[in-house]
Amino acid sequence: DYLMSDHRLVHGDVGARNVLIGPDLSARVSGLGAAFGGRNPGSAARQRAAEVPLKWQAPERIMMQLSIDRSDVWSFGILMYEMITLGSPPYPELDPQSVLPKLQRSYRMKRPYSCGGPLYDLMRYCWMWSFKDRPAFSAILKLLDSSLHLADTEAICAPELDVSEYNRQAGLVPSAPSPTATAQPAREPQKVEYI
Repeated sequence: DYLMSDHRLVHGDVGARNVLIGPDLSARVSGLGAAFGGRNPGSAARQRAAEVPLKWQAPERIMMQLSIDRSDVWSFGILMYEMITLGSPPYPELDPQSVLPKLQRSYRMKRPYSCGGPLYDLMRYCWMWSFKDRPAFSAILKLLDSSLHLADTEAICAPELDVSEYNRQAGLVPSAPSPTATAQPAREPQKVEYI
């Protein structure tokens, strides 16, 4: 809401790749180049939309290169999925070109194992097909605040990241078998403590 209300900006590229974590574990959204560039209509806006990975984009952005504040809400739902799964890419079972047709048939990602029902409901609320039905960021903050007491405080483990496999699942590189993904033995997950 800060970008929309105070500066009339739409971020346009909300994702974990654009979140900076400070030493005090505060999070800041970065990557505002697309937001400032969005003030100039025309082919430059289409070019910027094409640079954002498809799996993070709202349907209206994929189909019409229309970027509005509620498109950022869709992407925030994807960001929540990334956070809950400790960095898993969205729609890992789909190639980028098949995401929109699946979404048009009401497909949404399943609830991650480590995700409680209320948080998953919020994610699904962010992924409403019509952008008019998605919550405003102010409503999202209220929902998150009201359900904070339900958070699980048990530490969860994250496996070591295979960057090649992540890029393949995220649709950031062509789908080709990664030699490192098949040649390396499975590693023990690293324990990550959350406060």
